[in-house]
Amino acid sequence: MREKEIKRRYVGRVEVKAAQAEIEAMLAAGQPYVWIYDKLADEGRITISYRQFCQCLVQYCGVKVRPKRKKASERPPAQPAQKTQETPRKGPYDSGVSMNQAV
Repeated sequence: MREKEIKRRYVGRVEVKAAQAEIEAMLAAGQPYVWIYDKLADEGRITISYRQFCQCLVQYCGVKVRPKRKKASERPPAQPAQKTQETPRKGPYDSGVSMNQAV
């Protein structure tokens, strides 16, 4: 019988804490989160998902979370547009002369 690899809890926290100085230096340089994640993942220094990496950035590196956009159901209703008096538009063949009068 094959041994299963045991999933360890809190591995992401340990990995992020180990690279915290480098992560904070990259954040101060203005690098996007995904670049930082890709660099550390390619080096094999982190094995967690990108989503979990972002959660660790918030918890341990002091990154602020951007506010989520409101759903359409949560937004206040839009103000109705003011109706204006428009003159009726003429079509391309409306010259005002009927076919019987044109001859």
